[in-house]
Amino acid sequence: MTRWLLLLGTLVYSAWLLEFVLPDDLSLLHSYVSEHMAGGQPYRFLFRTTDVIAGTLFVAAAFSVRHKLVRVGLAVFGGVTVLDALVPLDCAPSVDRACRQREIDNTVSLSHEIHQASSVLVFFGIITAVIGLLALRETLGPQARLILWACFAVLAVTGLLSAVLVGGPWAGIVQRVQLVATNAALVLTAVALPPRTPPLVRPKP
Repeated sequence: MTRWLLLLGTLVYSAWLLEFVLPDDLSLLHSYVSEHMAGGQPYRFLFRTTDVIAGTLFVAAAFSVRHKLVRVGLAVFGGVTVLDALVPLDCAPSVDRACRQREIDNTVSLSHEIHQASSVLVFFGIITAVIGLLALRETLGPQARLILWACFAVLAVTGLLSAVLVGGPWAGIVQRVQLVATNAALVLTAVALPPRTPPLVRPKP
């Protein structure tokens, strides 16, 4: 069940890829994906709904995870993903000059400020889960372990770049690369994670 919850959650969480076919004014290079959920955006309810569903599935999956670090990471990742959708940005600062000025003047709503802060927790949640999974040496084959290490490296580098480029040019492409690594890490977690309750071992006759 845990595996299917994670896979289904990852599929729904990948709804951000719809931005490649849905018409809007956001930039793939400079806009944050979460700006799709901002007030005034045409598909905000679609992206808010998919994030709530995905986050809920991740939290549900976390309860069935035996390894504590992975469980906590997934729970934080899922829970804050839901929070991000429930407290969206007021507006999209990358394409709205008035919105950028409101951020500079600190006149945005509490929801806007919480969303900006909670996005950091989403990152720490997934990277915590990845670190926990890397510690489970017996569950990963050499190829899966190599891919997971690559995901960790990409997450670490993009996390650093996101901190440097926050609110600036190219922040959007950095976040999208981070999301690809996140999705890959979630799929590997679903495939490699052992169940919370180990299978019963039948005694030898």
